[in-house]
Amino acid sequence: MNENSFNQIKLNNNNEFGVNKLINKPWADKCACLPNEFIRGWLFSVCKPNERMKLNDHVVYDSDGVYPSSIVFTGEQLCQNDLDVMMMAYHYCRDKRLSDNVEVKISKFCKDLKWLIKSGKKEKIYQALTRLSKAKIKGYISRKLTDKNYKIEFEFNLIQNLYFDEVNKSVSFNLNEKMKFFFLSNVTRIQREDREKLERCKLSKWLHLFFSSHKINNKYKYKVATLKSLCGSKNKDFYSFRQKLGQVCFSLEKYGLHLVSIDKDNKVIRKSKDSL
Repeated sequence: MNENSFNQIKLNNNNEFGVNKLINKPWADKCACLPNEFIRGWLFSVCKPNERMKLNDHVVYDSDGVYPSSIVFTGEQLCQNDLDVMMMAYHYCRDKRLSDNVEVKISKFCKDLKWLIKSGKKEKIYQALTRLSKAKIKGYISRKLTDKNYKIEFEFNLIQNLYFDEVNKSVSFNLNEKMKFFFLSNVTRIQREDREKLERCKLSKWLHLFFSSHKINNKYKYKVATLKSLCGSKNKDFYSFRQKLGQVCFSLEKYGLHLVSIDKDNKVIRKSKDSL
């Protein structure tokens, strides 16, 4: 699609494109929803906590496909644990006005994430929310609204107005009202219990979301090297990464999530779940 065919939206706080909520009808309690742009790059990478880098205006997603989009990131590098916390935070916001503060007990956060309620886990939630509140994204996404194609520019933090209440042992926050444009289309809906099956394997979680964001009948092959780049792996040994990827493919099939395999040409393909 020619980029010139896109109209530009000047983002403001009006309701021209719907109410200021993530979606007009909140998703089910056991589901999670994410924009595909958050999934198909390394905004949330597979890095280990001790491998985090400080990034400044770093391109973490870029696509010149049918609906071109680009995300530039500034902040401490985010990983899959941060994504778990952010998905839960967005889940709490799903039926609220984005500008309204949401207050949540840290014990509920732990319970809903199925993390053991102890000081170490609570501290991890505090740390993840702090990183998310300092994580700035800017760039543009493309969406089809009212039968027209729009290029939507944005710049904001993933979580806003974060406040920790030490007395009530709770946390409050809200989301930027511009986030609603991300959820108008190009959104992936997953069952949270599916992601929970993958426990602490960061690459499994990333690959599960990546293939979940594509249509079931999508038989496009991805090079192992391409997936290595997209997920933000720091493994310098290609064959070591390929071996790990093979193990991940096996675990996705084991849990009935995706049937994924690596062929002799080092390309990864997903077959229909009907084959499981």
